[in-house]
Amino acid sequence: MATVGALNGTDVMLRVLNSSTGAWVAVGGQVSHTETLTNTPLDITNKVGSPDVRELLPDEGLQAVDYTTDLIFNSDAAFALVRALASSKSTARFQVLRGDVDSGTVPIETTLMVTSFAETSDAYNPLRATVTLLSSDLFTYAADYTYQKYVPSGSDAYLTDVGDTYFVRAP
Repeated sequence: MATVGALNGTDVMLRVLNSSTGAWVAVGGQVSHTETLTNTPLDITNKVGSPDVRELLPDEGLQAVDYTTDLIFNSDAAFALVRALASSKSTARFQVLRGDVDSGTVPIETTLMVTSFAETSDAYNPLRATVTLLSSDLFTYAADYTYQKYVPSGSDAYLTDVGDTYFVRAP
């Protein structure tokens, strides 16, 4: 089973919807977390309207949110669920929790695909995996999404679905 301990990193946790049970499963704490919001605009440059400069169509185009995260899993079941998603090339509903797991906000809930899964198991250390998730659906940020709200402190703790507690080590 994944070893439980202090996390040196962000105040962020992932949950995935288990489609067979309908329950949200806390996957584990994140040691590192990169969230990338990308916009691919539509280029409407033409010879008549804008012959010498690029012109982009506002409020249109492809928008995506992608994640790369280094996770410490909180249970064998969570590890198996995410690993199975990677193996099957299927999508699932994910939530990104920031702050306290029980009362924290969910700034993103969307359908994501696990596009890469690289596990690392150093001797005497918890099982970790670097996971890349790409969006495949509409998403919205919570209205109160601000940087300051999610700055971790040394007293922040995560209680997992199996009763284990993670503590954030203040930077």
